Amino acid sequence: MIDENTRLDLRRWFEQHMGPDLARAMMEAIPPLDYAQLATRSDIDGATALVRSELRREMADLRTDLRTEMAGLRGEVRTEMAGLRGELAELRGIVRDDIAQQTRLLVTLVVVALTAMLSATAGLGVYLGA
Repeated sequence: MIDENTRLDLRRWFEQHMGPDLARAMMEAIPPLDYAQLATRSDIDGATALVRSELRREMADLRTDLRTEMAGLRGEVRTEMAGLRGELAELRGIVRDDIAQQTRLLVTLVVVALTAMLSATAGLGVYLGA
């Protein structure tokens, strides 16, 4: 690694041989660099493997959570469906009872109407001297 004294010496040399503007441009193009901060291929490979491993673990956890939630939802849907089936059966019974009651009332009304018509017809026949 180049220390600050060496960088200063380089700047002075560039200024003497190339002028102050080119020396400044050269020093900006060669920024101070800490080679300990550079990553090697093995550093990158290791970090990549670590990230992949963590992602696989996270995905496995998410799959497990999703399966658990889906199983819970299936159970809730089954419970709701069973409740709805019970309510539908109850409604069918109520509708059957209502239809039966209306049918009895209708039959009774028809019988009463026919009886009244027959009585009126019979009375009319007696009145007309039949």
